[in-house]
Amino acid sequence: LQRPQKKFLNLNSFLIVFYFELTLIYSSDVVINRIYETGLYDAKQDAYIDPLTLIWYRRRLKNIEVSLLNRIEADKKTFIAILDIDNYKQINDTYGQYIGEIVVRSLSREMKSNFRVYDEIIRFGGEEFLIIMKNISSEQAYNKLEKFREHIISNVFDVQGKNIRITFTAGINELSDGISLDECINEADKKLYYGKNAGKNVIVI
Repeated sequence: LQRPQKKFLNLNSFLIVFYFELTLIYSSDVVINRIYETGLYDAKQDAYIDPLTLIWYRRRLKNIEVSLLNRIEADKKTFIAILDIDNYKQINDTYGQYIGEIVVRSLSREMKSNFRVYDEIIRFGGEEFLIIMKNISSEQAYNKLEKFREHIISNVFDVQGKNIRITFTAGINELSDGISLDECINEADKKLYYGKNAGKNVIVI
């Protein structure tokens, strides 16, 4: 009696992953809506996937913290960037919260498209994202964020007929020996706010 149930759960898990991967590849609102329509995705049950963007949510950090710290012992470089949309409150005030959420979702798609498949993209909260970049030098980490910043500057988000341009500021810090994951994120966050106070739309490392 238990074997059919096990097969059903495996099929259910496969379908969730299948729809999730389609979303990452095609970045389609149709796919996102389809996930909710099928009832396969339940945001209350899955605390690790952000329901707005369908990328990892910050709780994911607890799952990967040990593996990230083990990378330090293996002398493998890991850099963490924290990214924040500039003037996000102004976007909400001008166009409304719903449009603001679409902007957040659109930016998350651009991140998935422009970073490596093994880079961790995590919605940290609100309009903030974490990018965990592995096997990379400090120069490469900076160049990747700078290239992405330039890409976003040149991009126009078409949101329900409204052409919206955005910028972001980011701080980057190395996950190195002697500091915890939280401490590394806090250091990146300090660099982020240094960039905000310096005029925004910059990468600080």
